[in-house]
Amino acid sequence: MSDLSITIPNFQSQTSSQKPPIEMLREAARTLKQQTGGVVEGSVFTSNPGGSNLFRHTFYLRARSLNDYTYPLFYVWHEADLYPAHLLQSGQAQEDAHECQDAVELRDKLTEIFATLATRQLVEALMAQATAA
Repeated sequence: MSDLSITIPNFQSQTSSQKPPIEMLREAARTLKQQTGGVVEGSVFTSNPGGSNLFRHTFYLRARSLNDYTYPLFYVWHEADLYPAHLLQSGQAQEDAHECQDAVELRDKLTEIFATLATRQLVEALMAQATAA
């Protein structure tokens, strides 16, 4: 009698220095919440559009005390390989998306988005409204 069992390798998480985009977005969400005293939070929603092999992450600004107001700040999408990852700030045209070849490049682009005057004004406006409510 022959052995017909299937051998499955022992899968382990990659020990690469390439931090997955989703982890970077979750860290940004935690940092934002910390820096605003929880008044404005980051929220990450991940989808798989149309059954494709893409992961699409939407990063929302969220103010719970303003009837759970949310605003999509930016989008990141990538295939299962993680990189390159594409980053598009809300309100920009698709052709303005940045292609980030690795985690360092993605981190730098995320830092730029959070440092823009538009983002700072939006977060400060949400904080002002939420604390006045």
